[in-house]
Amino acid sequence: MTGWKDIIPERFEKEIVLHAMRIICANIQDAPLILGIDGPPGEGKTYQCKLVLKRLGVKVFSLSAGQFESREAGEPAELIRDTYRMACEHVRTLEGNMAAIVIDDADVAFGNWGKMYQYTVNTQTVIGELMSLADRHIEEKDGEFLRVPIFMTGNDLSKIYSPLRRDGRMNFYYWEPNFEERVKMVYFLFDYLDENECKELVEYVENLCIEKHMNRVPIAFYSDLESHQYDETIWNQYVETKRNYFGSDIVSKIRISDQDINYSLTKLKEMAEKKLIQIKLSKMNHIDTKRFKQRRKHGNHTDSN
Repeated sequence: MTGWKDIIPERFEKEIVLHAMRIICANIQDAPLILGIDGPPGEGKTYQCKLVLKRLGVKVFSLSAGQFESREAGEPAELIRDTYRMACEHVRTLEGNMAAIVIDDADVAFGNWGKMYQYTVNTQTVIGELMSLADRHIEEKDGEFLRVPIFMTGNDLSKIYSPLRRDGRMNFYYWEPNFEERVKMVYFLFDYLDENECKELVEYVENLCIEKHMNRVPIAFYSDLESHQYDETIWNQYVETKRNYFGSDIVSKIRISDQDINYSLTKLKEMAEKKLIQIKLSKMNHIDTKRFKQRRKHGNHTDSN
């Protein structure tokens, strides 16, 4: 079985390593401080980025979209500044220490989403702070900040203020794993399947998506599938236990072990098809709801043809 280090596709790992090392090791002053990792949701952008940095021995300081809004103007920008300062202090504490900042869902945090978007003072100050960090060393009374690499992940980084995205401040990398890379990542999730079985599973799921006129599912689909292997065992034990017990006593009697799980490619295929059907039904229901609202607004005559 492959180790956890081997699940990360080489071309993704290369982008993370090169961006980090340009700043940490080579100390190239003109190298953009920020790397934006763009791509479809659920493909492991943030997760893999942090794994690569961990492998390098780099301490990761994480920020997420929810932290960039506040009732107090200026607090989110101060959060970035303080996080950057903490990363610098970590580097200074001991020779050989390395640090990086990873901002998850940056497009949600400070991207422009048109009518859904509310441009606030906090958005302005956050963008201004990032542009300032990207442009130069920040001088303070106790000296300069070190250059610490920043990684941003998102599903559509084109929504971010264009001056922040310009050359010299930010580099971009689009990530969507190809078929071979998907098989490799699925192989890590299902350690009881061999590589050929993982390939068969991915092919089966992708063919189902084509048949059902659905977009290709992300790696997160397979990760979720792995967690659902326990559902049947949990439910059967619950049904059996509730006959004689009540409340927390039921939970205390449920015991799950690897021996209870039906490990087979056939079972995974069945689960995958059921899950895709539920996704399809959910999307159809969403579309029908939108159509109903439009008809109610404009009148039922829209479907008179």
